[in-house]
Amino acid sequence: MNQLKNITDEIIQNKKELSQSEKIYGKLFNTFSDGVYILDKSNYQILDANPSACNIYGYSLEEIRELKVTDLSAEPKRPWMDCIIILYRYLTGYIRKKTALFFP
Repeated sequence: MNQLKNITDEIIQNKKELSQSEKIYGKLFNTFSDGVYILDKSNYQILDANPSACNIYGYSLEEIRELKVTDLSAEPKRPWMDCIIILYRYLTGYIRKKTALFFP
């Protein structure tokens, strides 16, 4: 019985720590001045973006979640070069806004 209580207490503590960690992450993610987005690495779909990313690229959060990261690249689309384009765009900062304006 004592062992069950210890396990229950540990689970409760872990849930509290996870909740606290999620709050800290959320605050950092949403207040970071650089544009940050979270991708599905299997297909480069944007799963989430912080307000700065939406502002930088000119999309609402709902719109940006419909895109793949390659849609934000100013480089011509070449499926076989998706990874190279992503790396190039990341390293150079050469991106395309919703309005199709290019900016470094």
